[in-house]
Amino acid sequence: MCRLLRYSQETKTYSFEGTLDIINVYLQTLIDDFGEDFKGEVLGLLPFLLQPKRDLHESIIAQTKEAFGENFTFNAIVNNQKRIDDYSEYDISVIDHHDRKVFALFADIFKELEERIELFESLGDIPEDYTYKPKYLNGNKLTESSRKLDLGTFEPKAGA
Repeated sequence: MCRLLRYSQETKTYSFEGTLDIINVYLQTLIDDFGEDFKGEVLGLLPFLLQPKRDLHESIIAQTKEAFGENFTFNAIVNNQKRIDDYSEYDISVIDHHDRKVFALFADIFKELEERIELFESLGDIPEDYTYKPKYLNGNKLTESSRKLDLGTFEPKAGA
């Protein structure tokens, strides 16, 4: 059985260096030590906690794409948002526009993950020209598909 891995990377210098170590040293060691018995593939790197318009963070994204390829860097990037930090304390409101945007972002992450799995299963790799085209959140705007998502099933129940 092949294990497909998705790796998250904060957009910080030490996180990038850690990603280089994990992929180039740790995973390579497993491949070297176990050869064909190692059944794992990296589906891609998911940058998160990006602080938009910060040169360092944008530079880390560029370095990640240069080191591992644009096709192995997820298109959907999780920006650092106070809203996400507050979910554990204040719950999520599916009728709130900002919460719907976060749902749309994560829907795109899952959709991109599905596409990557399908590519691995059918081609054995992610093609160099692969780029995920957002279906739920395009830039900072909800798409028609995201407006059709039935988020009522995600509404927290009273007392939960």
